[in-house]
Amino acid sequence: MDPHLIEEQMEEFSEWLKDQHDLPQGFDKINLVWYLKASEFNLEAAQKLFRNSITLRDKNPQIFTQRDPASPEMQTLIKAV
Repeated sequence: MDPHLIEEQMEEFSEWLKDQHDLPQGFDKINLVWYLKASEFNLEAAQKLFRNSITLRDKNPQIFTQRDPASPEMQTLIKAV
């Protein structure tokens, strides 16, 4: 993929994000590139993936926190499986 095109897409992604007041701000370019790469450098798909991942994290914080496998809660889950 052309590095200039990647840079252009990162800038477009960054500008789009600035206009999305319902989404968190302050993501660096490395994070944006991850979404672009995961979406095969399809900007619209990267934006959708970004929005969906933020929504998932907001609605299900327990998935992303308290992930200590030695905790009593996790041990109970492990034993249940």
